[in-house]
Amino acid sequence: MLDSILFTPEDRASLRKNVLITFATQVMLIISYIIVFFLIKDISETSLSHASLLGYTAVLLSCCAIFYYLRLQSYSQALEDGYLTVSRLRTRLSSRLRKLPMAFFRQNETADISNRLLQDMTDAELVFCIHIHEILAGLMVIALITATLLFMDTSLALAMLLAAAPIIPIGIYLSRFMKKNSPAIIRLRERVNKTLMEYFGGIAEIKAADLCGKRFTPWHRADAALRAESLALETRFGIWAQSAQVVLDFSYIAMLLLGSWLISSGSIPVMTFIFFLLLAGQLYAPLFSQIMLYSELRHCSISLKRTSATLNEKPLQTLPGHTPPKGMDIAFNNVCFSYNKTPVLKDVSFTVPQHTVTALVGASGGGKSTAVNLLLRFWDVSEGSITIGGTDIRTFRQSDLYELFSVVFQDVYLFNDSIMNNILLARPGATEQEAVEAATKACCHDFIMELEEGYQTLAGERGARLSGGERQRIAIARAILKNAPILVLDEATASIDPENELLIQQGLTNLMQGKTLLVIAHRLSTISSADQILLLHDGRIAEQGTHNELMASKGMYYKQWCSQEQLKSWNAVTR
Repeated sequence: MLDSILFTPEDRASLRKNVLITFATQVMLIISYIIVFFLIKDISETSLSHASLLGYTAVLLSCCAIFYYLRLQSYSQALEDGYLTVSRLRTRLSSRLRKLPMAFFRQNETADISNRLLQDMTDAELVFCIHIHEILAGLMVIALITATLLFMDTSLALAMLLAAAPIIPIGIYLSRFMKKNSPAIIRLRERVNKTLMEYFGGIAEIKAADLCGKRFTPWHRADAALRAESLALETRFGIWAQSAQVVLDFSYIAMLLLGSWLISSGSIPVMTFIFFLLLAGQLYAPLFSQIMLYSELRHCSISLKRTSATLNEKPLQTLPGHTPPKGMDIAFNNVCFSYNKTPVLKDVSFTVPQHTVTALVGASGGGKSTAVNLLLRFWDVSEGSITIGGTDIRTFRQSDLYELFSVVFQDVYLFNDSIMNNILLARPGATEQEAVEAATKACCHDFIMELEEGYQTLAGERGARLSGGERQRIAIARAILKNAPILVLDEATASIDPENELLIQQGLTNLMQGKTLLVIAHRLSTISSADQILLLHDGRIAEQGTHNELMASKGMYYKQWCSQEQLKSWNAVTR
């Protein structure tokens, strides 16, 4: 039920240690009951001396003290080991997600991935901190009490166990019931989270449509479905759980009747029967708990299986044969790439010489972003190879490869942290003075100092407290601070007002010096001075050359340039 991949060697060692402590705890419990039995027996059969009574008291108090000490140790150890196991598991899961190709994130929605790190880890805490410990402790109590009862009187013990036997098929049914129905609950829970994230993500559109105050139908439906399914599951589960409790109650009554008959016939002593009654209460409670805990474990195991599946996802492999790159030339060699069996790039070959500017242009869907994603090794090529300085990027360690790149995306992501920390993200070992110098070169120092807390101002979620142009300039400051030899710009000035665009271009000019530059551009005017321009169409390089060469050929590039020039004269109020 619990995949071995979820446990590290340290986790297994801690679990074994806790099992031994738990076993010792339950042994002390049984010893305490045995002492109580002999105490009552001596009191009823003989005149117990004060010395003997004091001896019984001392031994019983010592056993109780040891029992409670061991139980506290067992409980504390279980919590400590459980949370440590989940902490390690969460760290391993985060590390694995960081190494997975972008295809994984396209195939799984953000809400689903966040649930793996949040809700699934909550379920994991229940398993490793409570369920495993309680199940092991319960099994030990059942085994020890059963062995003790069989030793005291085999026939009465077997009769008691036989009367409680119907609880076994009930437990099996409940376990299978939870295994069958839990996935539906988890899927509905994910749907609720997903629609809630959609609601807040689209809050601007909802406000603009004057839908605030009205029910958000997708979330309402998902919540209603989850409520109905959860109620149906809990109701049905509760009926069978109560049935198990009824079986145990009737078993206890049956034992009382049988014991009374055996006493009246002289088959067993009264003290033996009293001891049976004493231990029976301690046996039935963990029997019932086992059914509840094991059923809950079945439910949580669905989450753990998903965690296990994520840990088993294959990251991008590093190929052998790495040699240090000779320069920063970038080369695409007969590169092909397909996504879900759909060809995206088809036999693409080009070279970006060191310290030159190459622009990728073309209509949306032509393959520009895919080419950059392959260079950054967010995916691996289906065929061909990409090299930097003659070295295949697949032979680089991931950390070594990313040290070569500074990237400014069109959609800049800022964390809800201080602006200073958002800049230092590019090079955590840099000083604050170096970050300020980078911000100055990126033309964002002045607006940062105008903020209430300057560089310590929180950027807000996804940088919501800053404008689009300000976020772009922070991203350029990051890139300047990192000072990597290869610079990738993904339409860094798109959708920016002229004033911000001028500042961003000044920042980019400072950033580009001495770099190998690859630019994705939709606005052709921004890349007219590039050393080479590649026009991608339908996954192939349709045209290649400088701006003047492509304009002279009067092909697709020429037509796109003319179309954009015409758009400059468009007026929103023209009729």
